[in-house]
Amino acid sequence: MDIPSGLDGVHGRPWPVAVTARATVTFEAAKTGLVTGEAAPYVGRLLVREIGIPRAVRERHACRAGRITPRILGALGPVSPTLHKGSAGRVVVVGGSRGLTGAPLLAGLGALRAGSGLVSVACPGAVEVSLKAGFPDVMTMPIGSGNHFCAADAPAVRDFAAGAGAVALGPGLGRHDDTAGFLDAVLPLPCPVILDADALYFLAISPELTGRIGPDAIMTPHPGEAARLLGTDIAGIEADRPAAARELAARFGCVAVLKGPATVVATPDGLVAVSPVIAPNLAVGGSGDVLSGLAGSLAARGLSPLLAASLAVYWHGRAGELLAAAYPARGNLASEIANILPQALTE
Repeated sequence: MDIPSGLDGVHGRPWPVAVTARATVTFEAAKTGLVTGEAAPYVGRLLVREIGIPRAVRERHACRAGRITPRILGALGPVSPTLHKGSAGRVVVVGGSRGLTGAPLLAGLGALRAGSGLVSVACPGAVEVSLKAGFPDVMTMPIGSGNHFCAADAPAVRDFAAGAGAVALGPGLGRHDDTAGFLDAVLPLPCPVILDADALYFLAISPELTGRIGPDAIMTPHPGEAARLLGTDIAGIEADRPAAARELAARFGCVAVLKGPATVVATPDGLVAVSPVIAPNLAVGGSGDVLSGLAGSLAARGLSPLLAASLAVYWHGRAGELLAAAYPARGNLASEIANILPQALTE
Protein backbone atom coordinates (compact mmCIF):
# COMPACT_ATOMS: atom_id res chain seq x y z
CA MET A 1 0.00 0.00 0.00
CA ASP A 2 1.19 3.53 -0.93
CA ILE A 3 4.80 2.60 -1.77
CA PRO A 4 7.05 -0.44 -1.24
CA SER A 5 8.77 0.13 2.09
CA GLY A 6 12.33 1.32 1.65
CA LEU A 7 11.78 2.83 -1.81
CA ASP A 8 12.51 6.53 -2.34
CA GLY A 9 9.31 8.25 -3.46
CA VAL A 10 11.11 10.87 -5.55
CA HIS A 11 13.91 8.98 -7.29
CA GLY A 12 12.68 5.37 -7.09
CA ARG A 13 15.85 3.99 -5.51
CA PRO A 14 15.97 1.50 -2.61
CA TRP A 15 17.61 2.89 0.58
CA PRO A 16 19.47 0.53 0.67
CA VAL A 17 16.91 -2.26 0.27
CA ALA A 18 13.16 -2.26 -0.36
CA VAL A 19 10.18 -4.56 -0.41
CA THR A 20 9.75 -6.32 -3.76
CA ALA A 21 6.01 -6.13 -4.35
CA ARG A 22 3.85 -7.94 -6.87
CA ALA A 23 1.52 -4.93 -6.92
CA THR A 24 1.51 -1.46 -5.39
CA VAL A 25 -1.71 0.42 -4.70
CA THR A 26 -1.00 4.12 -4.37
CA PHE A 27 -3.46 6.92 -3.71
CA GLU A 28 -4.84 9.73 -5.90
CA ALA A 29 -1.64 10.05 -7.97
CA ALA A 30 1.51 8.01 -8.35
CA LYS A 31 4.63 9.34 -6.69
CA THR A 32 7.36 10.19 -9.19
CA GLY A 33 9.60 7.47 -7.82
CA LEU A 34 7.05 4.76 -8.57
CA VAL A 35 7.31 5.24 -12.34
CA THR A 36 11.09 5.28 -12.77
CA GLY A 37 12.91 2.43 -14.47
CA GLU A 38 14.90 1.72 -11.33
CA ALA A 39 11.72 1.27 -9.27
CA ALA A 40 10.03 -1.19 -11.61
CA PRO A 41 11.36 -4.41 -10.00
CA TYR A 42 10.06 -3.27 -6.61
CA VAL A 43 6.70 -1.77 -7.61
CA GLY A 44 5.25 -4.61 -9.67
CA ARG A 45 1.83 -3.76 -11.05
CA LEU A 46 1.03 -0.11 -10.26
CA LEU A 47 -2.57 0.73 -9.35
CA VAL A 48 -3.67 4.31 -8.64
CA ARG A 49 -6.87 4.67 -6.61
CA GLU A 50 -8.86 7.66 -5.43
CA ILE A 51 -8.75 8.51 -1.76
CA GLY A 52 -11.29 11.35 -1.64
CA ILE A 53 -9.18 14.49 -2.18
CA PRO A 54 -11.70 17.23 -3.13
CA ARG A 55 -11.77 18.40 -6.73
CA ALA A 56 -11.17 22.00 -5.65
CA VAL A 57 -7.91 20.99 -4.01
CA ARG A 58 -6.78 19.09 -7.08
CA GLU A 59 -7.62 22.02 -9.34
CA ARG A 60 -5.60 24.41 -7.19
CA HIS A 61 -2.57 22.12 -7.44
CA ALA A 62 -2.42 21.26 -11.12
CA CYS A 63 -0.56 18.11 -12.15
CA ARG A 64 2.92 18.79 -13.53
CA ALA A 65 3.88 15.21 -14.34
CA GLY A 66 1.98 12.34 -15.88
CA ARG A 67 2.37 8.85 -17.22
CA ILE A 68 1.87 8.16 -20.91
CA THR A 69 -1.03 5.72 -21.42
CA PRO A 70 -2.31 3.73 -24.43
CA ARG A 71 -4.99 6.39 -24.96
CA ILE A 72 -2.31 8.55 -26.60
CA LEU A 73 -2.60 6.34 -29.69
CA GLY A 74 -5.97 8.00 -30.30
CA ALA A 75 -4.07 11.08 -31.45
CA LEU A 76 -3.26 9.26 -34.69
CA GLY A 77 -6.89 9.32 -35.83
CA PRO A 78 -8.32 7.19 -38.64
CA VAL A 79 -6.59 6.83 -42.00
CA SER A 80 -8.40 8.81 -44.69
CA PRO A 81 -9.51 6.68 -47.64
CA THR A 82 -8.42 9.50 -49.98
CA LEU A 83 -4.90 9.70 -48.54
CA HIS A 84 -2.02 9.89 -51.03
CA LYS A 85 1.73 10.03 -50.56
CA GLY A 86 1.79 13.80 -50.87
CA SER A 87 -0.72 14.26 -48.07
CA ALA A 88 0.71 11.57 -45.76
CA GLY A 89 3.60 13.75 -44.57
CA ARG A 90 7.06 14.50 -45.95
CA VAL A 91 10.08 13.92 -43.74
CA VAL A 92 13.65 14.84 -44.59
CA VAL A 93 16.54 13.23 -42.71
CA VAL A 94 19.72 15.31 -42.77
CA GLY A 95 22.77 13.26 -41.92
CA GLY A 96 25.22 10.63 -42.99
CA SER A 97 28.98 10.73 -43.44
CA ARG A 98 31.72 8.28 -44.34
CA GLY A 99 31.25 5.14 -42.25
CA LEU A 100 27.96 6.41 -40.79
CA THR A 101 25.38 5.76 -43.49
CA GLY A 102 23.23 3.32 -41.51
CA ALA A 103 21.95 5.89 -39.02
CA PRO A 104 20.09 8.14 -41.48
CA LEU A 105 18.68 5.08 -43.23
CA LEU A 106 17.25 3.79 -39.95
CA ALA A 107 15.74 7.20 -39.24
CA GLY A 108 14.18 7.19 -42.70
CA LEU A 109 12.88 3.67 -42.18
CA GLY A 110 11.34 4.73 -38.85
CA ALA A 111 9.49 7.56 -40.60
CA LEU A 112 8.26 5.26 -43.38
CA ARG A 113 7.04 2.57 -41.01
CA ALA A 114 5.22 5.27 -39.02
CA GLY A 115 3.23 6.09 -42.14
CA SER A 116 4.96 9.03 -43.80
CA GLY A 117 4.30 9.18 -47.52
CA LEU A 118 7.60 10.70 -48.64
CA VAL A 119 10.91 10.22 -46.83
CA SER A 120 14.26 11.42 -48.15
CA VAL A 121 17.80 11.53 -46.79
CA ALA A 122 19.87 14.61 -47.64
CA CYS A 123 23.42 13.33 -47.43
CA PRO A 124 26.97 14.26 -48.50
CA GLY A 125 27.47 13.47 -52.16
CA ALA A 126 30.37 11.04 -51.72
CA VAL A 127 28.36 8.66 -49.50
CA GLU A 128 25.09 8.70 -51.45
CA VAL A 129 25.79 5.52 -53.40
CA SER A 130 26.49 3.39 -50.32
CA LEU A 131 23.55 4.95 -48.50
CA LYS A 132 21.11 4.34 -51.35
CA ALA A 133 22.23 0.73 -51.66
CA GLY A 134 21.17 0.08 -48.10
CA PHE A 135 17.44 0.55 -48.56
CA PRO A 136 15.79 1.50 -51.88
CA ASP A 137 12.51 2.63 -50.30
CA VAL A 138 14.22 5.69 -48.78
CA MET A 139 14.93 8.40 -51.34
CA THR A 140 18.26 10.23 -51.27
CA MET A 141 19.49 13.66 -52.26
CA PRO A 142 23.27 13.97 -52.60
CA ILE A 143 24.54 17.39 -51.54
CA GLY A 144 28.02 18.55 -52.54
CA SER A 145 30.85 16.13 -53.24
CA GLY A 146 32.43 15.53 -49.82
CA ASN A 147 32.29 12.69 -47.29
CA HIS A 148 30.63 14.94 -44.69
CA PHE A 149 28.67 18.17 -44.58
CA CYS A 150 30.33 21.58 -44.37
CA ALA A 151 28.98 25.13 -44.32
CA ALA A 152 28.96 25.39 -48.11
CA ASP A 153 26.37 22.58 -48.26
CA ALA A 154 23.84 24.38 -46.06
CA PRO A 155 21.98 26.39 -48.76
CA ALA A 156 21.31 23.28 -50.84
CA VAL A 157 20.08 21.38 -47.79
CA ARG A 158 17.78 24.25 -46.83
CA ASP A 159 16.36 24.35 -50.36
CA PHE A 160 15.77 20.61 -50.38
CA ALA A 161 14.06 20.69 -46.96
CA ALA A 162 11.70 23.48 -48.06
CA GLY A 163 8.16 22.20 -47.86
CA ALA A 164 9.01 19.28 -45.56
CA GLY A 165 6.69 18.63 -42.64
CA ALA A 166 9.64 17.88 -40.37
CA VAL A 167 13.41 17.39 -40.48
CA ALA A 168 15.37 14.79 -38.50
CA LEU A 169 18.80 16.38 -38.08
CA GLY A 170 21.88 14.54 -36.88
CA PRO A 171 21.84 10.78 -37.55
CA GLY A 172 25.29 9.83 -38.83
CA LEU A 173 26.26 13.49 -39.27
CA GLY A 174 29.77 12.90 -37.92
CA ARG A 175 31.90 15.17 -35.75
CA HIS A 176 34.21 16.82 -38.25
CA ASP A 177 35.40 20.29 -37.39
CA ASP A 178 33.70 21.97 -40.34
CA THR A 179 30.37 20.24 -39.66
CA ALA A 180 29.84 22.71 -36.84
CA GLY A 181 29.83 25.42 -39.50
CA PHE A 182 27.22 23.46 -41.43
CA LEU A 183 24.81 23.48 -38.48
CA ASP A 184 25.45 27.17 -37.91
CA ALA A 185 24.53 27.87 -41.54
CA VAL A 186 21.57 25.50 -41.92
CA LEU A 187 19.63 26.55 -38.79
CA PRO A 188 16.94 27.66 -38.31
CA LEU A 189 14.72 25.54 -40.56
CA PRO A 190 11.10 26.50 -41.35
CA CYS A 191 9.59 23.32 -39.88
CA PRO A 192 9.82 21.21 -36.72
CA VAL A 193 13.32 19.75 -36.24
CA ILE A 194 14.18 16.53 -34.43
CA LEU A 195 17.71 16.93 -33.02
CA ASP A 196 19.56 13.69 -32.43
CA ALA A 197 23.01 12.12 -32.32
CA ASP A 198 25.81 14.34 -33.65
CA ALA A 199 23.54 17.39 -33.89
CA LEU A 200 23.36 17.19 -30.08
CA TYR A 201 27.14 16.95 -29.88
CA PHE A 202 27.54 20.23 -31.74
CA LEU A 203 24.74 21.84 -29.75
CA ALA A 204 26.65 21.02 -26.57
CA ILE A 205 29.92 22.56 -27.78
CA SER A 206 28.25 25.49 -29.60
CA PRO A 207 25.58 26.80 -27.20
CA GLU A 208 25.01 29.80 -29.47
CA LEU A 209 22.94 27.43 -31.65
CA THR A 210 20.34 27.15 -28.87
CA GLY A 211 18.34 30.20 -29.93
CA ARG A 212 18.11 28.94 -33.50
CA ILE A 213 16.54 25.52 -33.07
CA GLY A 214 13.04 26.91 -32.45
CA PRO A 215 10.26 26.11 -29.96
CA ASP A 216 8.84 23.39 -32.23
CA ALA A 217 12.05 21.35 -31.99
CA ILE A 218 12.38 18.02 -30.21
CA MET A 219 15.73 16.88 -28.85
CA THR A 220 16.29 13.17 -28.12
CA PRO A 221 19.47 12.66 -26.05
CA HIS A 222 20.48 9.46 -24.31
CA PRO A 223 22.02 9.92 -20.82
CA GLY A 224 25.54 10.39 -22.16
CA GLU A 225 24.44 13.10 -24.57
CA ALA A 226 22.31 14.72 -21.87
CA ALA A 227 25.32 14.82 -19.55
CA ARG A 228 27.37 16.61 -22.21
CA LEU A 229 24.57 19.08 -22.88
CA LEU A 230 24.18 19.91 -19.18
CA GLY A 231 27.86 19.83 -18.25
CA THR A 232 27.58 16.95 -15.81
CA ASP A 233 28.10 13.18 -15.86
CA ILE A 234 25.82 10.22 -16.53
CA ALA A 235 25.44 9.50 -12.82
CA GLY A 236 24.16 13.03 -12.32
CA ILE A 237 21.58 12.57 -15.06
CA GLU A 238 20.42 9.18 -13.80
CA ALA A 239 20.15 10.42 -10.19
CA ASP A 240 17.01 12.43 -11.11
CA ARG A 241 15.85 11.81 -14.66
CA PRO A 242 12.71 14.00 -14.53
CA ALA A 243 14.75 16.92 -13.20
CA ALA A 244 17.38 16.41 -15.90
CA ALA A 245 14.73 16.31 -18.64
CA ARG A 246 13.15 19.50 -17.29
CA GLU A 247 16.52 21.25 -17.24
CA LEU A 248 17.26 20.20 -20.82
CA ALA A 249 13.90 21.49 -22.02
CA ALA A 250 14.24 24.79 -20.14
CA ARG A 251 17.84 25.42 -21.18
CA PHE A 252 17.33 24.71 -24.88
CA GLY A 253 13.76 25.97 -25.19
CA CYS A 254 12.27 22.87 -26.78
CA VAL A 255 10.74 19.51 -25.90
CA ALA A 256 13.38 17.17 -24.49
CA VAL A 257 13.21 13.37 -24.66
CA LEU A 258 15.59 11.75 -22.18
CA LYS A 259 15.91 8.23 -23.51
CA GLY A 260 16.33 5.09 -21.42
CA PRO A 261 14.10 2.79 -19.38
CA ALA A 262 10.94 4.78 -18.55
CA THR A 263 11.87 7.52 -21.03
CA VAL A 264 11.04 11.04 -19.84
CA VAL A 265 9.56 13.76 -22.05
CA ALA A 266 9.66 17.36 -20.76
CA THR A 267 8.57 20.80 -21.96
CA PRO A 268 10.29 24.15 -21.32
CA ASP A 269 7.57 25.14 -18.84
CA GLY A 270 8.18 22.06 -16.71
CA LEU A 271 5.54 19.55 -17.78
CA VAL A 272 6.79 15.96 -17.70
CA ALA A 273 5.44 12.79 -19.33
CA VAL A 274 6.96 9.44 -18.33
CA SER A 275 6.78 6.34 -20.49
CA PRO A 276 5.48 3.20 -18.77
CA VAL A 277 7.62 1.03 -21.05
CA ILE A 278 10.81 -0.70 -19.99
CA ALA A 279 11.96 -2.76 -22.98
CA PRO A 280 15.52 -4.18 -23.04
CA ASN A 281 15.05 -5.05 -26.72
CA LEU A 282 15.37 -1.33 -27.50
CA ALA A 283 18.93 -1.28 -26.15
CA VAL A 284 20.67 -1.70 -29.50
CA GLY A 285 22.63 0.67 -31.72
CA GLY A 286 20.32 2.44 -34.17
CA SER A 287 17.26 2.28 -31.92
CA GLY A 288 17.46 6.02 -31.27
CA ASP A 289 17.73 6.72 -35.01
CA VAL A 290 14.44 4.87 -35.55
CA LEU A 291 12.90 6.98 -32.77
CA SER A 292 14.04 10.24 -34.38
CA GLY A 293 12.46 9.25 -37.68
CA LEU A 294 9.27 8.18 -35.93
CA ALA A 295 9.08 11.49 -34.06
CA GLY A 296 9.70 13.33 -37.31
CA SER A 297 6.84 11.48 -38.97
CA LEU A 298 4.44 12.46 -36.18
CA ALA A 299 5.63 16.07 -36.13
CA ALA A 300 5.08 16.22 -39.90
CA ARG A 301 1.41 15.38 -39.28
CA GLY A 302 1.00 18.60 -37.35
CA LEU A 303 1.00 17.16 -33.84
CA SER A 304 2.36 19.46 -31.14
CA PRO A 305 5.98 18.81 -30.12
CA LEU A 306 4.89 17.38 -26.74
CA LEU A 307 2.30 15.09 -28.29
CA ALA A 308 4.56 14.00 -31.15
CA ALA A 309 7.42 13.21 -28.77
CA SER A 310 5.24 11.39 -26.22
CA LEU A 311 3.45 9.35 -28.87
CA ALA A 312 6.74 8.45 -30.55
CA VAL A 313 8.22 7.31 -27.24
CA TYR A 314 5.21 5.15 -26.40
CA TRP A 315 4.90 3.66 -29.90
CA HIS A 316 8.64 2.93 -30.05
CA GLY A 317 8.43 1.32 -26.62
CA ARG A 318 5.53 -0.93 -27.59
CA ALA A 319 7.56 -2.11 -30.59
CA GLY A 320 10.34 -3.08 -28.18
CA GLU A 321 7.90 -5.01 -26.01
CA LEU A 322 6.57 -6.94 -28.99
CA LEU A 323 10.07 -7.88 -30.09
CA ALA A 324 10.67 -9.48 -26.70
CA ALA A 325 8.27 -12.28 -27.69
CA ALA A 326 10.41 -13.24 -30.68
CA TYR A 327 13.75 -12.33 -29.09
CA PRO A 328 13.43 -13.08 -25.35
CA ALA A 329 17.22 -12.92 -24.92
CA ARG A 330 17.43 -9.84 -27.16
CA GLY A 331 19.46 -10.05 -30.38
CA ASN A 332 16.98 -8.13 -32.54
CA LEU A 333 18.16 -5.48 -34.99
CA ALA A 334 17.30 -1.78 -34.96
CA SER A 335 15.66 -2.20 -38.36
CA GLU A 336 13.31 -4.75 -36.80
CA ILE A 337 12.17 -2.12 -34.31
CA ALA A 338 11.10 0.01 -37.26
CA ASN A 339 9.55 -2.88 -39.15
CA ILE A 340 7.31 -3.89 -36.25
CA LEU A 341 5.94 -0.37 -35.69
CA PRO A 342 2.76 -0.93 -37.75
CA GLN A 343 2.01 -4.14 -35.86
CA ALA A 344 2.57 -2.40 -32.52
CA LEU A 345 -0.53 -0.28 -33.20
CA THR A 346 -2.76 -3.34 -33.59
CA GLU A 347 -1.69 -5.20 -30.45
